[in-house]
Amino acid sequence: MSDKKYTEDQFIGMIAQILSFVSIKFCEYGYLLAFEKELPDLKGLVELDTISNADFELLETLGDPAVKVVVKSIHKVEECLKSYMLINNLDEYEVLDNEEFRELAADVFFAYMIDYEGQTYTDVLNDLNGLYYNIYQLLYHATRQLVLKEMEIYDQVYDEFFEIVDDLLANKLETDNKNVALLHNLITALAEDENQLEHIE
Repeated sequence: MSDKKYTEDQFIGMIAQILSFVSIKFCEYGYLLAFEKELPDLKGLVELDTISNADFELLETLGDPAVKVVVKSIHKVEECLKSYMLINNLDEYEVLDNEEFRELAADVFFAYMIDYEGQTYTDVLNDLNGLYYNIYQLLYHATRQLVLKEMEIYDQVYDEFFEIVDDLLANKLETDNKNVALLHNLITALAEDENQLEHIE
């Protein structure tokens, strides 16, 4: 375990970047779904690693029920990010352009992201359910880093997550930390969207 100490500002900035990454990841999956139904002509032409937060505007015009759920999730993450910026008195451009915060966030984000390889609409839909669960783990991990003021807590948090996940999804975990409460609320809100996906074929 690293003995390096991190500041409160570094944890706060890292989480802002994580939320931005989550928004983009949902956008990628919205496009993966759209490529299989409503936007097949774009399949192979749009590189997923070039997608940014702004690219979800096209997804908002589509009628596919699963894409609509993803768009709803993107909005929830973006609203959470805006609230997070406000309660921490952060400048969005300054924080999201900070390379150090981005690197800290990437270390955590990519530890939980799995490169699914769905080849059909049904495959992508199934992969999307897995993505939601990975995001719950990721966001919970970030809250624990913030509270414990430690970066290297993977083993501890991995086991802990499975013990509290039911309460987490039901928003029953108590906290007096405004940032942790905000992320807990987001997890619960995203779980509602994931439940809607289970009824889509």
